[in-house]
Amino acid sequence: MRYFFLLAISIALLFAQQQETTIISLEKQRYVAMTKNDQQFLHKILGDDLTFIHANGAVESKALFLQRLKSKDLIYHSIEVKDLNVKTYANCAVVMGVSNIEAQGGKQKVSLNLRFTTVYVRNKEKEWKVVAYQSTRIMQMDRKS
Repeated sequence: MRYFFLLAISIALLFAQQQETTIISLEKQRYVAMTKNDQQFLHKILGDDLTFIHANGAVESKALFLQRLKSKDLIYHSIEVKDLNVKTYANCAVVMGVSNIEAQGGKQKVSLNLRFTTVYVRNKEKEWKVVAYQSTRIMQMDRKS
């Protein structure tokens, strides 16, 4: 019985690690797709009920986000992600990390250092979909000794 318990724990840990690896891969692919304006991949990975909250507080649906990318009203020139941390819960995964983004909204170019949270949900077809994204600008603070 003790060996069965250890085997079950080992399998559960392996499964969780596999899910984390999958989510990190999808998150990195999503950022590449955003810089390449890969509408096909983004349409597939973004959930139909997506809520996308930009660092400036603007809230967009999947349809609006994709339309802005397609029309080039929103252009991601480069996105670098780091410090990814994934927590998985059955059919849900939460990704937190830091990103450095060079983008353009309309005619305004921006360089952003962000902390973000992305929420993935696995649907009935066992596909991971992004259902929520929110980013917050990281402000550099001058510290006086």
